[in-house]
Amino acid sequence: MKTGKRKRASDDALRMNHYEIELARGASHIVSMMYEETIHAAVRETVFLFEALHGRDDLNAFAHALIGRLEQRGKPGAVKVLREFIERGRLPEQTLSAPTRPVSTRKPVAQKWRSTQSGKISACEKAEAG
Repeated sequence: MKTGKRKRASDDALRMNHYEIELARGASHIVSMMYEETIHAAVRETVFLFEALHGRDDLNAFAHALIGRLEQRGKPGAVKVLREFIERGRLPEQTLSAPTRPVSTRKPVAQKWRSTQSGKISACEKAEAG
């Protein structure tokens, strides 16, 4: 390896130490997603948040470091999206089916009907439930 490349790599590593929290948070957020659409949305959110907080100067180095984290944690779909971002300089267009907000993995719980002491439901409670 040439001295110039080695110096650049060590400079990138030092800069990424400064962004350790963003790397950990972004990798954790992306890895927690279960479906392709939500993984892509999480990658977009992570890249856009980094850019909003730190600008574009270190964005490619951040993306490379994030790829390393995601490869270690077994997220090849997210790695592919980030590699395309590095090559093209932009993220793939967001698909219409991708949610724009975090998606809960909890199942919805049916609400129980509340009843009064007499066992009848008041008109007010019917309006709340309906």
